[in-house]
Amino acid sequence: MPPPTPETARTNSAQPRCVLCRVCGFPNLLSPPAPGGGYRCEQCNELLSNPFTARGRLRLWAQTHWLATWGLMAAVVALGWCGYAWHGLARIHQARQHARQALQDARAARENRLEAARQAHDARMTQLRQEAEQHLSEEAAAARSRWTHAGILSGNAARARHEAEWDRRVRHDPALAVTPLERMLVEVERVGRDPALAARDALLRVIERVAPPGSTNNLVPVQGKFVVELAFKMSALSPLERGARTRHTSVAALKRETVLMCAHVMRELFDTCGWRGIKKLQISCNHATQHRPARALPGVPPPAPVIDWQVLYRCSLSEDVAVRIPSWRLLPLHKVEQLMTVELDGFAHLTLTPVAPAETPPRDPAGPLRF
Repeated sequence: MPPPTPETARTNSAQPRCVLCRVCGFPNLLSPPAPGGGYRCEQCNELLSNPFTARGRLRLWAQTHWLATWGLMAAVVALGWCGYAWHGLARIHQARQHARQALQDARAARENRLEAARQAHDARMTQLRQEAEQHLSEEAAAARSRWTHAGILSGNAARARHEAEWDRRVRHDPALAVTPLERMLVEVERVGRDPALAARDALLRVIERVAPPGSTNNLVPVQGKFVVELAFKMSALSPLERGARTRHTSVAALKRETVLMCAHVMRELFDTCGWRGIKKLQISCNHATQHRPARALPGVPPPAPVIDWQVLYRCSLSEDVAVRIPSWRLLPLHKVEQLMTVELDGFAHLTLTPVAPAETPPRDPAGPLRF
């Protein structure tokens, strides 16, 4: 039965209606007009739909024809799902088209890059091939010219080249200095021959370049020459001797290393500066030492120990001995030790005391070195 329309609702509004209770199923005969509280079931007093209004008749029709109602709702839901699915398929198709177009663009760009790289590679290989052919032709022409060169065949060209290079080496050409030692020797010689520098200034510059780092020097003029006093710290040549600590366990071992250090410094100075202009060379090896304070009175706390520089070994070598050495560079250290004159030996009053490892690395005192 089709649902009621507004026209039929107006013509049949005054006729009584039979309405079934949806709770107990009791048939109720209803007549207009509706009471103030609405129609209620005569058996269970449940509120009933008003059959005399369009909304109520539609609700009654839906309750009676529930199969058609659910079919209509299923049709609406199916139509909605179909629309949603069609929209999704359209979006998927559009995304596929965009992805396909992006892939085609990427492939085209890749092919363009590969083609440009291939062309650049071919051009570079052609250029290198031409340069190699030109180089080979030049080398072949040079080789053919050498085969017919009279100076090369007779040896005169090689002799002239050797004499030119030997002349440059005799003149100590700085361009031929390769090692750091050679460059330093050339620089020292240049400073010594500079007429704008006085003899004292030239000797000071040479000593500053050769002496160990942190050294102190003094020049005393004597009879037109100089007595060179040089004081260096042992830690400059042996980092484990920094501060009032040593890596040695005996005074004899410490003394042996100190003597060899003094001999090494003296040999380097004479090998670099030469004996001319030096009347006497005096070298002092300084080491940081800890001086024990005097014993305090009972009940008085002892003073803090003092760390200061102390000359462990002082030696010298005069001009009369230096002039007899033809080559200081080839002289062994034990020979230099035999030539040195010992002026001070501070190891007689030195004591080594075992101490615990320091938490911080030891440092040298900030005071001046002693000659």
